[in-house]
Amino acid sequence: MSETDVIQRVRRIALEEAKKSAAAVPGTVRIGHNNNVKYNTAYYGHEVSGANFKWCVVFIWWVMRKAGVPATVFPKLAGVFLVRDFFKERHRFEPASSMPEVGDLVVFKTSHIGIVENVQGNTIFTVEGNASDMIRRRSYSRSNANIDGYCRPAYEEDDMTKDELLDALESERGQKALQKAVTHVLRVATGKDDASQPAGVWFDEVRTKVREIRQRVH
Repeated sequence: MSETDVIQRVRRIALEEAKKSAAAVPGTVRIGHNNNVKYNTAYYGHEVSGANFKWCVVFIWWVMRKAGVPATVFPKLAGVFLVRDFFKERHRFEPASSMPEVGDLVVFKTSHIGIVENVQGNTIFTVEGNASDMIRRRSYSRSNANIDGYCRPAYEEDDMTKDELLDALESERGQKALQKAVTHVLRVATGKDDASQPAGVWFDEVRTKVREIRQRVH
């Protein structure tokens, strides 16, 4: 999948969640002072309660995970400036004066972050979690004094470790790819499929893991 395809997938998922939040779908909005949203539940592995557990970064982590973006590209972190520093260390943080791109993550000096979903001239359009208790689409002038800069994920990066592959396979996209790849491997083993035909993303990695499991079983 190309970098453009991945960015569009991230953008689509973020916009879909914004629509759900605008419709007050449970789990996508903050109720009262309780940050018990589905994004925090996925991140922490259990429901949370209270005013802690800010989720602007967690929302982006959730979107990236759903899009199948590996942890090498966007890490499992909940702090805005921790994310910014992650990208700075990799020389993928652009100053506020630079021209943002769709798929960038705009960092604000007030410890807030959003996904850049569109750029028109000097105006950027974002999707932001934990924005006035919900997921909101917002727009800003590029000269906004509150903008600290832009994280630019390496969406084209596809070199994964085993742990990162497993993390990606836990995503919705990864689950579908795993199911398709495993089905294909089993059909090849029984002579029902052509072994030369790939099946889904990350097929080679999945095929290798399936073969390893087979060897252990037999």
